[in-house]
Formats: sequence, structure tokens, C-alpha cells
Amino acid sequence: GPTQADAMRYLKRAVELDQNRAEYHLYVGWAANNAVPAQLALAKDEIDKALSLDKLLADAYWQRGVLEQKQGTVDDAIRDVMRALQLKPTRIDAHATLAACYDIKNDPAAAMAEWQKAIAGNDRVPEWRLHYGKMLLDRGSAAEAVKHLMFAASEGEKLDPRPGWLADAEFGAAEALRKTGARDLAIEKYKRFLEIAPTSSPDRKDALNALVNMGVGTVP
Repeated sequence: GPTQADAMRYLKRAVELDQNRAEYHLYVGWAANNAVPAQLALAKDEIDKALSLDKLLADAYWQRGVLEQKQGTVDDAIRDVMRALQLKPTRIDAHATLAACYDIKNDPAAAMAEWQKAIAGNDRVPEWRLHYGKMLLDRGSAAEAVKHLMFAASEGEKLDPRPGWLADAEFGAAEALRKTGARDLAIEKYKRFLEIAPTSSPDRKDALNALVNMGVGTVP
């Protein structure tokens, strides 16, 4: 299939052909935001052009918010993303962007409310379920956290290449399972975590200790 670079090239060509379509500028900016690494200068130029052509283009405000969040101007990001949602309440992903912003601001209650809205709109995004599940676990709601973390882990296992967050999901699922008394499944998840986690992971020690406490394995 077409690579990300191909897609960017086609988009830039579309913009050259028609400079006056706000959506074309938006899509180049969106692609630039999502590029690895993100092309923030290009994203800013194109999103600004989109908004100068169409002041009511909801997704342009959302993508400007994504850009601002990446740059660390979180209050600006929140303002733009809220504007996007006013214009287009169905842009579910914007709630996930807001959740990430509130996370940076260290406002867990607001972050959780936004994750809830995102997941209510689309419960098939494993990373969202992972973030929300970890927050539930931190607050002592292991029974509710289990289903979110198990979903994230099992969906992550299906992806190729393996996503960077998968080890985190396996560990979270293991912790939630252990706390709800699902011993055998917890052991399985801790072992899977230890198989795939980088050696530098700060959670390795906790996973090994948990296995020892459950009577599996020995102290390293």
C-alpha cells in the first residue's frame, strides 16, 4: 500500500492544484502532525492556512490543539480542542486529545471524564482503554480496570509490528487480575510482560516480586 511519504506527497500535490480548499490544507497539516517524527512547522503553516480559509473548520481547531499539545502549550490546546467539539460534537478523538492535555496538567478527574467520553464514543481503541484502565487501577478500581486493560492487551497482541505500549498493557492487566483474585490469568500476564518488556522497564521488579508472592518463580 501507499506509504506515509506517498500520502504526504499526494496531499501536497492536491494543495498545489487548489490553494483555496481549506480541507486540503487541513489534511496536509493533519498528516504532518501524525508523521513520525511529527513535522510541526509544516503542520502549523497548513493548519493556519486552513483556518484562514474557513473559520468554522472544526477539525482544523482540533489538529491545532494536537499540535499545541505536542509543543507543550496545553492551555491553548484545551481551548482549541473545546472549540472543535463545539463545532463538531461527533469528533470523538478530540476527547482523547483533551484527556491527554488534562493528564499533562495533572488533573486526573478531568482526564478521566474525557477518557470516559472518548470510550463511550468508540470503545475499540486499545490505547484509550489502556490509559483509562491504568487510571482506574491507580484509583483502586481494579474490578473496573480489568476489562479495559485486558482489551488493550489482547488487541495489542494482534498488531504487527508490536506496539510500544503493549508491555504496559500486559503489566496493567496482570496487576488488575491479581487484585481481583484471578491468580492464574495474572501469572500468565506477568510472564508475558516479562517476555516483551525492555530490560530497563521499572515494572520488571514488581512483576518478578508479584510472581514470587504468588508462589511462582524465585527471587532474582
